[in-house]
Amino acid sequence: MTKGRHIASVSAREGSSRRFLRLHIDNGLRERLPVHPVRPKAVPEFTGSIGKGWSRIEECMQVPFTRRRVLGIGGTVLAGGASGCLSTGDVAGTESSTTRSASRETVDEPLPEPSDVSFDSSTGATVEATLYGRGSCGVVLVPQINLDRESWHPQAERLASEGLVALPIDEGSDRVPAVLAAVEYLRTEHSISHVVLMGASTGGEAAVVAAATKPDRVDGVITLSAAGGVVRANRLTGAQLFVVSRGDEQEFVDMACELNDRAPEPKHLEIYDGGAHGQRLFESPHRQDLWTNVLTTITNVCQN
Repeated sequence: MTKGRHIASVSAREGSSRRFLRLHIDNGLRERLPVHPVRPKAVPEFTGSIGKGWSRIEECMQVPFTRRRVLGIGGTVLAGGASGCLSTGDVAGTESSTTRSASRETVDEPLPEPSDVSFDSSTGATVEATLYGRGSCGVVLVPQINLDRESWHPQAERLASEGLVALPIDEGSDRVPAVLAAVEYLRTEHSISHVVLMGASTGGEAAVVAAATKPDRVDGVITLSAAGGVVRANRLTGAQLFVVSRGDEQEFVDMACELNDRAPEPKHLEIYDGGAHGQRLFESPHRQDLWTNVLTTITNVCQN
């Protein structure tokens, strides 16, 4: 397997020169729903630049919600709030029963060992990946800039145990073509009928752009602290889940809210307490609730 790429500083994880889009927020959702400002029950005391971002989160949360309201998406239930915004401060103790759907393959025999594979993108670059599991529904895992495909190993194993095919990739410098090549690899080489893209940070941006580029080939998108993609969000199809930590750098909080504002239904925004970024959300106190949301989103896709 490819060894992990090393970035010298935390600030470099997304590239200090990256220009984040500052776009006006679409007020369409707030025009359709009554405005009831609600703060989360547990509000941390913010300081410095994180505290300055609180008004943006409040703006994103101008939608009434019950703490754990059941939201119907694609004929299934999603543990969450209104599809506009939801901030979660609690940790789910058990996995939702909706995440184990009959639409996915039931794993009754030992899973095949993960295998390293490679394929070419439209630019001619070779994409290295690792294939996990078996089934008719696949998930392409796109890492953040300071990590490689090996970093997705725990999540890939979990997805495989759920009867899914997982394909973490090393996307290289041409991220979007690499992601699209992974989609085509699953569909053509393994007869995968539904494909979900899950990306973290810069990988989340690549997932959004790839899905918007070929919406007929991608059935759902999950982003963890996405670094961009908002200008393409209105072209997404299928189910979308946008996740971010309230205490992350402000551009990532803004980006998650803007992606959710511009993406078509069905969609769901989850804002967790804390400062975990990208794939580190799977190591946070909210990991069980995150898994519930991730698997529910995938279930919605696989059932259609």
